[in-house]
Amino acid sequence: MKVRVIVFVLLFVSSVFAETYSYFIEKNVISSEPIYGTVKTSIPHKECWDEQVVVRHNNVVTSFVGSLLGAVVGHQFGGGDGKIITTIIGADIGSDVAKNMASNEYKTIRKCRTVYSSKEEYEIIGYKNYYIYNGQKMYKITKTPVDKVRVKITISDWYHFWVVSFFKKTT
Repeated sequence: MKVRVIVFVLLFVSSVFAETYSYFIEKNVISSEPIYGTVKTSIPHKECWDEQVVVRHNNVVTSFVGSLLGAVVGHQFGGGDGKIITTIIGADIGSDVAKNMASNEYKTIRKCRTVYSSKEEYEIIGYKNYYIYNGQKMYKITKTPVDKVRVKITISDWYHFWVVSFFKKTT
């Protein structure tokens, strides 16, 4: 039991300080299999409509003529100081009526905005490329089917040494 604990501690400590080596090898692909998935696409399109807006003309001449006519009409009513008040009220009402009559002009304008609709399709999103390494069937995913794959091999010397030593002595 003590030997196993010591070996485990040595294994752990050595793995912390272990150096690793990596290199790449090329393996021949034995088969490729498509991977299917759902792909969502946003499609922009323009949506337009006509809208009527009021065109306001700030015409000083129209307001002045309306005030003048309103004052003349207002002057016809009342007596004494009342004539002055009815003239002022008539001028004010005449100006408002003239503005409202002049601003009843509409213009049609075209408004547009971009609207997005989405489309989902079930299609090929990649390929599993199968190869044999150390007698095991493995795969690497790529966007297209390939004839060869590049495989990264990583070796840790100290870890391998302690694991092999431990199992040789205990078995």
